[in-house]
Amino acid sequence: MDNTLCRISKMSSQLAAPLVDNYIQTLNRNSSIVNENTIKIIKELFAELKLIKSCGDDERRELWLEVPKGTIADFGDYETAKEYGDVENYEEFERWWKEEYPDDVYWYHLVTLENDGYMAVFLKNRMVLEVNPHLNEEQYDRFGDAVNPFVEWLTVSVKCCINQMQEGTYNEYVKTHLTPENRTGTIIRNDYWRAFPEVKENYLKNFSKSDYDEFIRLMDGVKDKPSPNGRMETMTSGLFFHCCALGYEANHFQGCELPPKEQYLKHADGRDEGLCGIDENSPSAFETWYNDRMRYGGHPWEVCRGGNSTHVDLYVMRDEKGYYFYTAGNAWNRSVEAAYFYLSIYRAGYPVTIRDGRAMADRFLGVDRIGIVPAGVIPNYCESYFPGEKILDFMNLDKEDEEKILEYIIWQDIPEQNLG
Repeated sequence: MDNTLCRISKMSSQLAAPLVDNYIQTLNRNSSIVNENTIKIIKELFAELKLIKSCGDDERRELWLEVPKGTIADFGDYETAKEYGDVENYEEFERWWKEEYPDDVYWYHLVTLENDGYMAVFLKNRMVLEVNPHLNEEQYDRFGDAVNPFVEWLTVSVKCCINQMQEGTYNEYVKTHLTPENRTGTIIRNDYWRAFPEVKENYLKNFSKSDYDEFIRLMDGVKDKPSPNGRMETMTSGLFFHCCALGYEANHFQGCELPPKEQYLKHADGRDEGLCGIDENSPSAFETWYNDRMRYGGHPWEVCRGGNSTHVDLYVMRDEKGYYFYTAGNAWNRSVEAAYFYLSIYRAGYPVTIRDGRAMADRFLGVDRIGIVPAGVIPNYCESYFPGEKILDFMNLDKEDEEKILEYIIWQDIPEQNLG
């Protein structure tokens, strides 16, 4: 560590990175604290934090803590690891330690919130401590005083940062020493593909050149999503299943020889809210079903099942002009499929649009940006890290690959923290 830093290793409440990680893993599942001794120490922690200027609602405060790797004894006990079959000899145990903790120091992002007696502590994007003044049931006292060393370590670490702020060294030290995997930034996709051409090849391997070109042409001049090419006065479930089948065929799904509704049953989410039970040829039956506000909980438009953000939708939409189709599926691993749904329905002459059509075209062209979020942040739903930018994909920086792309990354400024 730099001489300007507090030498936490010389203090009795010092913790090494493996021990801090163990606390995070344990407390993230059991963060509610009701033990009076622990709460007293937590209040001392928050008293120290009040010396730092808040940076958001609920007295939000943020700090970066630098933690030493520690010794192999901090990592674990060799005899225990051998007994449980994790390793066969000490050399293997030592190699395991060095693989898990190859660096001399590690960075942990501390965030605290306080409001009307409620206190919360987040470390490495995980809630680790929570004091709720309305919660006092003994059943929540899972640890007794066992958490106290962790809170004491946090307090010492915060004091260390405050000392650096008083010396005027904290922000500059963080700026120059915070490791890339803990920072936030963006990289142009073509630059990422330049470093990893196999990623581009694998991504676009099922997108033919002619279909790719047509999709790009249709998105030319579009700011968000293209306008539907007209409207339909009526809609039937049979027509919906037919358009699903067009998308399945364009994507070469199995079962395209089946009737359209059977294909939908084969590939869709399954929670159709009764759509498959109405007369396929009746506009009135569809309209009655469509307007039934007692329907809820289903996913009738999830035509290619997947996870929360990794499926393809084909919605039936209606406005004052009539019905139209709305395709959605901007997850990187489903976007080519969604594009084919859009193209096949468009080519068949039905009114259709596609969510984030412009952004998807930019992704296919490689001119959009990939968002890089800090280690510990799940790289999904991270739009809040990039206000004012349209980011479809997020990633954590892989330490083994970072040297290949570091020169291309556009880093965000690290927010400065100062005394109040």
